[in-house]
Amino acid sequence: MTTPSAPVTHPRSWLRIGLAAVLLACAGALYFGHFHILPAGYSTQIYFAAHTHFRESLIAPWAASEMRPRRVDQTVSATPKVSLVQSSVQWTTPAGEVNYESAGLYGVNRETRTNVGDYGNRKRTGQFLFPIHTQPQKYELWDPYYTGPRQCLFIREEMKAGLKVFLFTCDAEDIEDTAGYTALPDVPEVFDANSDGSGYVWVEPISGVIVDFLDYGKSYFVDRESREPKGDFYWWTAWYSPETAAAQLKLAQEARRRILLKERWLPIGLALAAVLALIFPAAAWRPPRR
Repeated sequence: MTTPSAPVTHPRSWLRIGLAAVLLACAGALYFGHFHILPAGYSTQIYFAAHTHFRESLIAPWAASEMRPRRVDQTVSATPKVSLVQSSVQWTTPAGEVNYESAGLYGVNRETRTNVGDYGNRKRTGQFLFPIHTQPQKYELWDPYYTGPRQCLFIREEMKAGLKVFLFTCDAEDIEDTAGYTALPDVPEVFDANSDGSGYVWVEPISGVIVDFLDYGKSYFVDRESREPKGDFYWWTAWYSPETAAAQLKLAQEARRRILLKERWLPIGLALAAVLALIFPAAAWRPPRR
């Protein structure tokens, strides 16, 4: 009597196990990996609109005007870890006359978007840009809009065009701004210039993109010896231009979809494929009878 042979695992089962392991490894790499670094060719132009009141000296009359501020970022070099970004802000009249300008070279950590203190034309701290996966917490933001850091405090969640955003207040205090106002007759011969500001930014948290912006500020003369304020000479209210607000919203939506695809949907899909590879039915294989 012939004794029935025990079922033998089909050789393809090992292939399925290997495939599942590879799929799970890829899913883990995507989920835990850090692939959303600042592009080596990062560049951007941000346009604002502003109402201002300005006087050239403490005895000059105030004049109201409309301004067209613009921020330009351009990467000049990049390593795998750090980008050097030339960044500037110009405040111009509708006729194109430059009223204020500041510029600097920023060293930016490509993964965290923080300023790297040993790079750039001066030592800076805080964020150059809000990070990927912005958290509802306090941030220090040091970008070219002000020549010093702003303290940004999370307030609440809001919705903009169907997109969840984080609202932050951003405050700047006693920012040394003399270099931007040397065209004034008393700067820097008689006075230095400082600036204060307070405003809001709306940040899409997955991408870290600022989708809307509002800022109130003033600049004032400071006695060079006593460091006492001597009087305001510039007031402003600034916000994103409609074109910039629309472009930033689209940028945030696209970046959010791309990040979620890589960090959530692709890993889930690969994990499901691994499970299917393991449970896919396979008939037991018996060696042929002789």
